[in-house]
Amino acid sequence: MNDVPSPAPRRGRPKSLSDAHQQDRALGALRRVLAERGYAGTTMDMVAAAAGLSKKTLYALFDSKEKLFGALVDRHRASILDLPRPPSDRPLAEELAAIFRLDADPADVEERQAVMHLMLAEARRHAELLPVLSAHGPLTAEALLAEWLQREQERGRIAAGDPRDLAAILLGLVFGVLAPRPLAPAPMDLSVRRRMALLAIDVFLKGAEARGGAG
Repeated sequence: MNDVPSPAPRRGRPKSLSDAHQQDRALGALRRVLAERGYAGTTMDMVAAAAGLSKKTLYALFDSKEKLFGALVDRHRASILDLPRPPSDRPLAEELAAIFRLDADPADVEERQAVMHLMLAEARRHAELLPVLSAHGPLTAEALLAEWLQREQERGRIAAGDPRDLAAILLGLVFGVLAPRPLAPAPMDLSVRRRMALLAIDVFLKGAEARGGAG
């Protein structure tokens, strides 16, 4: 009987992690290193080491520290504003509550606030980060929300009006009550802020919802 040869052992490195997984590791590492050393004291080498990635891999994902910071802003924006998203026939109030992630876990809300404070503090110290923070944060958030509002206008669920103006008003109303107030005599409970955010959405829709619309 002929012996069947054993398969040759596999050579080389095991299959690498996906780009999305590697990016997530890099951004988590950046958040940790920024908190410890600040933007000026953070290097790409430090982030690569903290993420367990090679420098070559990190630079293939983000070719500069500024791009990496911008991606951190993108991830934070997505954590507080669930856009873009597919069309839905849910009532507009429910859809907007989901877009603003009002059902987020308290621990996630606390982490989001910590990341926001960290990014704002570093942008105040380093003027070159201000346009990065603005472009990847509020400007993109406003553009994405305006696109959603325009689509709902086309579906007859939101009344006519400049979608960018409506987006700016809605963002101001909702984030105005969700954001912690540093000068307040006592921190506002998260449940109270969520209730006020729902009220802000209701106030917006009373003015912006199409009369007789499906929402």
